[in-house]
Amino acid sequence: MAEVFTVTLEVGPRAPVPVVAGLVADLNVVAQGALEVATHVAAAEADAHMARLVREGGVTALVEEARRRELPLAVEEEGRELELLERDLEEWLYFPPGRRSRSLYWLLLGSSQRFDPLSSLTAQLRSGEMVRRLPDVPYRFGSIRYSNPFVVEILTALGGAAGLTAILGIIRDWGPRRRRQQLENEDLQDANWFKSQLRRAYLKAVERGEAPPLPPGDLERLSSADLALAVDRLANRELEVQRSSTPEE
Repeated sequence: MAEVFTVTLEVGPRAPVPVVAGLVADLNVVAQGALEVATHVAAAEADAHMARLVREGGVTALVEEARRRELPLAVEEEGRELELLERDLEEWLYFPPGRRSRSLYWLLLGSSQRFDPLSSLTAQLRSGEMVRRLPDVPYRFGSIRYSNPFVVEILTALGGAAGLTAILGIIRDWGPRRRRQQLENEDLQDANWFKSQLRRAYLKAVERGEAPPLPPGDLERLSSADLALAVDRLANRELEVQRSSTPEE
């Protein structure tokens, strides 16, 4: 199943070639930003999957999952060492004053250099989970049409839809707000101003539940000057977005 984002932009009749080419270039920058968001979503989902495995079956569940996937660290000596570690940890879990949470020892193990085989194994499992949640080709053009307006269809598998939904929604809402602010201040071409506005717009979208939350580092990368300027240029074209699904990849 593929998600189809139909993007409509007003460019006027007989637009110069550089204008139309610039729109495609800006959409490429938007797709790169959307991939940042999609990668974070995949990482969060992979972390949740790993935590669920540990919560339900401890280290043994991780080893069994790794063996099912035929990962190198789950066989031979490393696999046996992890099983012994699991048995040792069972004693710690039930040590007085009562049962301790598996989630707690999961955090302790993740920050400890003593259990490097376990850390390596979980890193392999987590990476595999992320790969499964990200499409091979995140975004593709379904069609591009220009007479007036300019209409483009962007196709993505479900793993890439969240990021594109968030950023296209910001672009759609950016234009009217930008025009109101421009009436009050004509000097708004500074790249840092655009970055600040994009960061604020994304955080407001998170608050409304329209975008997934991002850690500070990912948010900083997302709100780059290139993306902020591309968002502004596209918003000035009165962008409209429609989303649908198709069974064809």
